[in-house]
Amino acid sequence: MPVYSMRSASFVSGYWFAGSRSSRLCHLLGRAFLVCLAFIALSLTASSQTLAPVWVLSTVAGNGTNADTGNGGLATMAEIAKGYQVATDKAGNVYFSEPTSDIIRKIDANGVISIFAGTQAKSGYAGDGGLATAALLNAPYGVTIDSNGNLLIGDEGNSVIRRVDQKGMITTVAGTAGKVGYTGDGGLAINAELHTPYSAISDRSGNIYVGDYANNVIRKVDLSGNITTFAGTGVAGYSGDGGPANKATLAGPYGFWFDTAGNMYFAEYTNSVIRMIDTSGNIHTFAGTGQLGSGGDGGPATSATFHFPHSPTGDGLGNLYIPDENNMTVRWVNASGTISTVAGAPTVAGFAGDGDPATTGKFDYPYGSAIDSSNNLYIADPSNFRIRRMSLNTVLPATAVGSSSSQNLFVESSSTVTPNKATVTPAASTEFTLGILSGCALGAQLSANTPCTVPATFKPTVPGLQTAQLTFADTNNVVSVIGLSGVGIAPETTFSVAAISTLAGNGTAGSTGAGGLATSAQVNAPRGGFIDSGGNIYFADGANNIVRRIDGVS
Repeated sequence: MPVYSMRSASFVSGYWFAGSRSSRLCHLLGRAFLVCLAFIALSLTASSQTLAPVWVLSTVAGNGTNADTGNGGLATMAEIAKGYQVATDKAGNVYFSEPTSDIIRKIDANGVISIFAGTQAKSGYAGDGGLATAALLNAPYGVTIDSNGNLLIGDEGNSVIRRVDQKGMITTVAGTAGKVGYTGDGGLAINAELHTPYSAISDRSGNIYVGDYANNVIRKVDLSGNITTFAGTGVAGYSGDGGPANKATLAGPYGFWFDTAGNMYFAEYTNSVIRMIDTSGNIHTFAGTGQLGSGGDGGPATSATFHFPHSPTGDGLGNLYIPDENNMTVRWVNASGTISTVAGAPTVAGFAGDGDPATTGKFDYPYGSAIDSSNNLYIADPSNFRIRRMSLNTVLPATAVGSSSSQNLFVESSSTVTPNKATVTPAASTEFTLGILSGCALGAQLSANTPCTVPATFKPTVPGLQTAQLTFADTNNVVSVIGLSGVGIAPETTFSVAAISTLAGNGTAGSTGAGGLATSAQVNAPRGGFIDSGGNIYFADGANNIVRRIDGVS
């Protein structure tokens, strides 16, 4: 991928550098702050970084069969129906909608799948005020996590927006179930009428925004529960850029994301564009021309063409990711506004690419997207009956101490380069070792934007987070640093079979035996006890109302 400027910083293949080319890596590693400092110190000695990791595809839910099975087991072994939208929370849980099964499912941080809301294959409108798992939904589509950690659901078939709080209780926050219309502005949102509300999102203050799809407007529910029209006039169209959003015409608003500055991004499915509403309330086209197509990669996003884009999401660094449904791809708009394809084969539907660079993968009408706190990108791949993930693959699998695991790391350069050295540093980091490089043999020229395979093995020696640096040097002595990490799992504790014996008492209640063998004595209801430094044992002979001693056991 090419290198793009971003104000005073730059962005290279998913890495953000401001003053140091490893700042982005620190963001990804999160807790490994001291390691990040070491990365920064090392990178300051390099004039530029040429090699960086690329996105790798994997499946996190679904085995490709259209069904609903596997709850309570691993999500990758489960059968799922078409999943259309994805959300992530701060704890690492992933949520996705299955409208044809009338449920929302959850993948926990351990990869276990369960039903989070709704009753499988039973549509309806019931359950408000109770547990979401006992409620009835009707073709739920959009799912997002609000500013308080609650899940918002576009209960499209019921024409309402529902919310599941952190206790698992469900309520309706907008719309009147069973009534389709465009009414209620200025009053309570729960008395308003919506038309095909596919999705909703909240801002940092807790206001909720509803994609009122068939009404061609975005509605806002304030903190008092009142609803107004935030964008659109109710007339389908494509106009108003540069002016107030509530004077513009929209067509099919669907899927939302807020950047760190508070600007809202959303897809206009019918217009095949991504539009943005700034913090002043003015609307702009962010990507797309309004014409159907798949062109524009490498140029300004505003000159590109889409074919029914969906649910944009961003990484907090000014980069936006867009599932381009009918083009079978995921597009990326960087902070400079340049667009490229980061996953999928344009206009070619299929299923391929797990374990390989995302640009070699295939989707079958990708739909919703979400990014987690580690900057993994999740994509709903409904016609493949899977939820996919794009990650940088620099985190190796959690591995038991003394065992080992391996996976391929893929790196590439934005320009032609000849790597002549690849090492794991510091040298003491014996937990990580490299295999034979494929496609970028040391001393051989690597073409621009061509993935190179770097096999890596992780063999932890102690439990907990382990980190190291994969360091490349090219023939111009330019150093590239890529962080590696993995978690060592402590070995299971094993217990041997121990023999049990009697220290005192012959099994008959009484108070005899003082001065003789403790095992020949009678005791009655012994309680408590302790051992002193000399090995003497003291215990309460409860029913006899005395304290007795067993001499020198040690």
